[in-house]
Amino acid sequence: TLIVQKPDDCSKYYIFHTGDHMTPPDLRYTMVDMCLNGGLGDVVTAQKNIFLYTPCSEKMTAVKHTNGTDVWVVVHDLGNAQFRSFLVTPAGVGASVNTTVGSVHNNNCMIGYMKASHNGQKLVSANTFCQVFDLFDFNAATGVVSNPVNLNNFTGADWYYGVEFSPNDQLLYASTTW
Repeated sequence: TLIVQKPDDCSKYYIFHTGDHMTPPDLRYTMVDMCLNGGLGDVVTAQKNIFLYTPCSEKMTAVKHTNGTDVWVVVHDLGNAQFRSFLVTPAGVGASVNTTVGSVHNNNCMIGYMKASHNGQKLVSANTFCQVFDLFDFNAATGVVSNPVNLNNFTGADWYYGVEFSPNDQLLYASTTW
């Protein structure tokens, strides 16, 4: 699950959600308006569980667009090497920018985190059961993912799951299951 504030609207939030390895592998979103229900917030009925596409792995992250307002929601397909970057603007969720690059995420590769660097220039993806740990460049103006580097070649470890960049983006942290 990923929560993204609607650009230029401090009371509305998109909740993006994917299936996991036990449920249908699709990407959907639901809008929450914090002005509803007496200020406690509630789901906007007309924008509940909106289908975007399938099949999707559980990898999902958000990156601020270079314009400083909009947000990219970046996800990875299941069964191929395609990233999809959906631009969230004040007008809503746009069509995806698709990039095929890096490792194929087969059914058992859907587990593991994907994170963006704080400056929006890098993405990292951990694929637990396929023993893949990839680093990419990200273009925050266009939504394009490029220049894959398989970090397994450098670390020798396997079974990656959690990933994160340091606050200054100089370090990359990863956890393994063993």
